[in-house]
Amino acid sequence: MYAYSANERPAHRKTKRQRSGLPACFAETGHTTVVTMLEPSIRRIIDGATNGAFLKVHVESLPDAVRAVREHSATALLLSPSIARRHGLSAISGLVAKAPGVTAVAVLGEDWATSHSALLDLGACGVREVVNLAQHEGWNRLRSIVDQHGGECGRVIAREILVTMDDASDDARQFVATVVRLAPVTTTVRVLAGVIGIDPSTLMSRFFRASLPAPKRYLSMTRLLYAAWFLGMPKVSVAATADALHYSSPQSFGRHVRTTLGLTAAEFRRELPMKAALEHYRARLIEPYREILKSFRPLAPT
Repeated sequence: MYAYSANERPAHRKTKRQRSGLPACFAETGHTTVVTMLEPSIRRIIDGATNGAFLKVHVESLPDAVRAVREHSATALLLSPSIARRHGLSAISGLVAKAPGVTAVAVLGEDWATSHSALLDLGACGVREVVNLAQHEGWNRLRSIVDQHGGECGRVIAREILVTMDDASDDARQFVATVVRLAPVTTTVRVLAGVIGIDPSTLMSRFFRASLPAPKRYLSMTRLLYAAWFLGMPKVSVAATADALHYSSPQSFGRHVRTTLGLTAAEFRRELPMKAALEHYRARLIEPYREILKSFRPLAPT
C-alpha cells in the first residue's frame, strides 16, 4: 500500500515493461492493483484486512485517481459514498468515464445506514457496484470484483459467447473463457500462452492443425468486444478506450481496428455497437467451426 501525490512526476521515460506504472515486482507477477478514494477509517480497515492480497494506491483527489488508474493498470476504483458530497456529480461521472474497464465500487463501513442518498448519487454517476464491509459477504464480494479484470463487461461477453458453445469441448470453452478474462490486460498471444502455461508455438500449432483461426484472432476480436462496450458508454473517448485496453496510443488502437475489421475507429464506434460486435465474433470465430470445437483440446498437457 502507498499513497499517491499529484506532484510526483516520472523522472524518465518508462520502458515498455514499466508503462503500467507498477513497481517491477508487481509488473512481473501481474499483481492486482486497486485505486482508492476512501475515508481514513475504511482505508485502515482495508489495509489491515487485505494483508497484501492486492496492491492499494490511495489518492485524495479526482485528478490523482484518473492518473493512478491509468499508470497502475488498476482493475477497480474504490470510492467512499462521501465523495458525492465533496465533489460535483459531473466530475465523478467524468472520472468513471475516463476509466472504462475499471470497476467503480462504492465501499460502505459501519455508517452504511446513512449512505442511501450518496449511493443514489454515485449510481447516477455510473458507479454500479456496492460492497458493505460491515458484513462478511461484503469482503467476499470485494475480492470477487478485484479479481475480475473485465468487470461487468467481461461477464456479459463470457455469457453471450459461451452460451453459443454448449456443444464445444470443455477445453475449448475454458480457452475462450480465459481469453475473455485476460483480454483487457493482455496484448499478445505470447503473454496469453504464458498465463495458460503452454508454449506459444505449441498453442498456435494446435489451432493451425485443427484448421481454426489463430489464437491471436480470438484475442484481438475479444479485445475489440471490450472496446465496443467502452465506446458505447456516454462520454468515453477513443483515447480513454485505447488507454484502458493498454494500446500504446489512440493511433495504435485505430490501426488495430483497421487491420482487424477494415474500419476506422470512428466507423467502428458508429457501425459496430456491442450487440453487432458479438454477432460478428460468433459468426466468424464460433459458428463456422462448431464441429471442430466439439473435440478441440487447446489446453491439453504437452
